[in-house]
Amino acid sequence: MKELSKQKIINRIKANPNAVFNLQKKSLDDKEIVIEAVKQDVCALRYASERLRDDREVAMLAIKEINYVLDVLSEKLRDDKEIIMAAVKQDGSALKYASKRLQDDREIVIEAVKQNGFAIRYVGEKLIYDKEINLMAGVKNFCINL
Repeated sequence: MKELSKQKIINRIKANPNAVFNLQKKSLDDKEIVIEAVKQDVCALRYASERLRDDREVAMLAIKEINYVLDVLSEKLRDDKEIIMAAVKQDGSALKYASKRLQDDREIVIEAVKQNGFAIRYVGEKLIYDKEINLMAGVKNFCINL
């Protein structure tokens, strides 16, 4: 069976984002192909190689589209402050997917609870009883965070 050129694969993805489901592993490890697939449908990131799910550029592109892809990113990228900050600015509940370290990062947490008060559920142990953060989240009784 003849292998398609990279450009033909990209053209197929542009014409039909579902074409990503039929790609060979080799193509799912090609950054240019995966970037185009993610531009067409952010869910394509779920099919990318592990190497590309650990790629900062690919991750930032996907997060700009929608942040629910955080669950497929590598642990290293879930501990990347810039990536998590971009995600919580869109949806505070993205804090759920942040590393433990970033769930205790005051700047990240404040941004998350300002965007969505329910993000308080994902705040780390060091900040969960912080009065300012709880007030931002609209929590009147800190006991609900126990």
